[in-house]
Order: sequence, then C-alpha cells, then structure tokens
Amino acid sequence: MWEKIKAWLELRIGERTFTRTIMHEFRLPKDTGFLGTFGLVAMAALIVQTITGVLLLMYYMPHPDHAFRSVQIIMTKVSFGWLFRMLHLTSANVMIATVLIHTIYVFYKGSFRMPRELTWLSGAVLLFLTLTLSVTGYILPWHQLSYWTTTVLTTIPTVLPFLDWIAQFVRGGEFVSNVTLSRFFGFHVAILPALVLVFVFIHAFLVIRIGFSPRDTDTAVDHTKEFKTESYPDGIPFYPNYLLKALSMVMLFFVVVFFLIAFLPSLFLPPLSNVEANPLMTPEVIRPQWFFLAPYKLMNLIPNKFLGISLNIFFTVLFFALPFVGRKDGQRLLKGAALRGTFYGAVVLWLILTIWGGF
Repeated sequence: MWEKIKAWLELRIGERTFTRTIMHEFRLPKDTGFLGTFGLVAMAALIVQTITGVLLLMYYMPHPDHAFRSVQIIMTKVSFGWLFRMLHLTSANVMIATVLIHTIYVFYKGSFRMPRELTWLSGAVLLFLTLTLSVTGYILPWHQLSYWTTTVLTTIPTVLPFLDWIAQFVRGGEFVSNVTLSRFFGFHVAILPALVLVFVFIHAFLVIRIGFSPRDTDTAVDHTKEFKTESYPDGIPFYPNYLLKALSMVMLFFVVVFFLIAFLPSLFLPPLSNVEANPLMTPEVIRPQWFFLAPYKLMNLIPNKFLGISLNIFFTVLFFALPFVGRKDGQRLLKGAALRGTFYGAVVLWLILTIWGGF
C-alpha cells in the first residue's frame, strides 16, 4: 500500500527525486554543530504554537467583557485547558529565545554575506514577525499587566510625529480599548500567521538553495554552481547526521518547556496576570516582555525620548541592512580581535540591559 502511494506521488510531484535531493545530496559543512539546528527547532516550536493556538481559539472570546473570563475558564474548567495554555505561553517565550540564539549564531558564522543576503533578510523578517506575534498575543488574556504594557508600547511611536499614525492605527483610537483587542486578535490569528508561513517557505527555500555558511570562508566558493554537489562535497548529509542532531535539540526544547511549566509556572505569569484589566488603575511598575527589556531600558536611560527611540530605529535598520554594509569580500565578519570584541560587546550589552530592565 505504501509503495503504491509513493509511486502515485512520484508520478505527480517527483517524491523520490525530492527526497533524494534533500535527504542525501544536500550537504552541510562538517563543522555544523547543534547550534546550527536551532532554525529547525524554531520551526518545531512554531508547529506547537499553531496546534495549541487553534485549541485555545475554540474557547477564547475576543471581547473586553469576556476575554479575561474565557481564559480563566480555559485554565480551570476546560479539560487540559491549563496545559494547552501553558504550552502556548511557555513555548512562545522559549521559541523567541531559540530564534534569538539562532540569529546570533548566523551572525557569528557570517551567513549574511554574499550570496546569502536574501536568506538573512527573510530570517530578519521572521524574527520581527515572531516578536510581533508575541506582542499581539500578549494583550489577548486582557489582564492588568497585558493591558498596561500594551498601553505603554503603543504610546512609544507617538514620540515621533511621523510615526503617530502607527499608534492610532494599532489602537484604533486614542486609548487601548475593545477596538485594540479586536485588531490585535485579528493580527495574531490571521494576518501574522499567514505572513510567517510565507516567509518560512521563502527562508527554507533560500537555505536549501544557498546552503549553510561554513565557519571559515577564506576559501573562495563558486556560488554559481550547485551548492549540494559543488560547495561541500565532503560535508555531512542532511539525513541522518543533521536531522538526528535537530531531533535531539527539539527534544531538548520540549524538556525545557515542560521543566518551566512544572517548576516555574509563574515565570511568564506574574501576579498581575491574574487580575482583570482595569483602565482606571495603573500598576506601580509596568515592564514589557523580557525580549523588549533591553530597548525599553535604553530609551529610559536617555532623557531625550526622541533620541532614544531614534537610536532603537537606527539599530533596527542596521540589523536589516547588515548584509550590505562593511566588508564585501564574502568572508566571515568576525575576523580579528576588534570585530570579535564589537560583536561580543553588543551581545553582553543587550544582556545587561535586559537584566537591568527586569529590576
């Protein structure tokens, strides 16, 4: 039966050719380690997000009068509702950490250089779509912390006159309201997932087409030839070498997620997340999600808010433009003590600002 199905698929879509190309002919540099599998781990996390999100969608009610209550019902009355909600929440945060580590690793490997500019750009778009998904999903439980955090985040663009329209658009008015909740819900469950799906396919296609960057790119590679047969003929095959590494890291991902759910359930659910949103009662301390703590702290450290936001915009533009600035010889960026120091210094600064912003 299975052979008949494979024969049917082979005739119509070339299943055997595709399998042979991806599983056996597609090769990666020998030095590709476990950190090089984080892209596939992020895709596995995205699948978890999709499944748990659909299950939560069956019970969630996107209206200020019912949103908080519907989440409480999911947590207390729906069979395994608490598990699916905690899986969705925890895996989302671990997925963001995975994507950030993947981005740092790609930067370290110099995989943004020619001919991988589009691979970097599509990955950068996926990173920001992932962060936007988290922001739009954060307000949906309609608790005190999510309401006021969203209020603060949507107020930031108003500091720049030419970006004021963004705040008006996402909020649907002057303040966070039922319109804001409806818009964020629409973005979170329809628009953003569709965009993520499109860019995942684009990114995967580019990775397969161009391939991974080796640790040392001093040796010139003719990128006009086929990557899978010419660039790394002595590299490791996707199957079983790389795939087994990726599966082991996916298992580690689930271990981390379930460990956090079992032993640190309040890590992403602070006390204010159990209080329904009240527009008339401002919390004493309002902090964004952990992955926004660094830019948020940077803005708070600079007295001039216009300058603080402009600086964050500059870093964002530089992040996207990275393949087109600096060296043009196709070699790895981190080549020399000064450049290594700059890279590690930026990472350490981000960590310091993140930790500092949490206190």
